[in-house]
This record gives sequence, C-alpha cells and structure tokens, in this order.
Amino acid sequence: MNFPVYAKVGENFQQVGGDCPSGYILMVGARPEDDRAAEYVAMADGTWAIDPMIAYRAAVEIETAWRSAELLVVADQLLRIEDGDPAALSGNDRQWRDYRIQLRAWAEGADHFPDAAYRPVRPVAA
Repeated sequence: MNFPVYAKVGENFQQVGGDCPSGYILMVGARPEDDRAAEYVAMADGTWAIDPMIAYRAAVEIETAWRSAELLVVADQLLRIEDGDPAALSGNDRQWRDYRIQLRAWAEGADHFPDAAYRPVRPVAA
C-alpha cells in the first residue's frame, strides 16, 4: 500500500501518510534513502534533490577532519625524522614541513577546496 508523502519545500523532513499539514506539499514519492539521504530537500515540483549547500558543508567537514588528522601525522613524522627512527615514512624534514604548510592552506577559500581530488599529497621518497 502506498501512502502519500508530504514535505516542506527546501526541507529534508518528510511525513508519510495522514493529512497534508499546513505549509507542506504532496511529494511525487518518498525521499531517497541512500547514503546521502540527509542531503535531499523537497523541491516545489514535488521531487527530491540534493541541496548543494548541504553537500558543500558535508565536504568541508570531511576535508577539515582529514586535514586535522594529516597534521598529526606530520607532527609524528617530524619527530621520527629528528630521532632517526627507521619507522619514519618516506620524505625528508623539508618535504614534511612543506607538506604541513600545504595542509594549513587547505581550508575554505583555497582553490578547489573542499574537492578531495585536490588535497595536498604526502611526501614520497625522492
């Protein structure tokens, strides 16, 4: 049995079944329940679409968390290099410091941020 689905334009919440609440519209169908379900909003034509701002904010959160984790790796690697630790990853002191500078710059306002395809790349053996 199919129940009517209602939502407010521009919002993610949906009501399934019952009477149409004030300010809601009848949707063509239920909101998609995939891994991006929280990004969908009701459109005026009764369809669901991913809100670009929600997707952007999610990408910013992901990239900010990634950058924070990488800065911890850099700090650890610089200590390992200083200590002569054979477990240090490839790259020398200067390369890791340059990488840290690139990571600090990887923030809102940077070219291509928050597109993960443009992330700074860890040092590799020369």
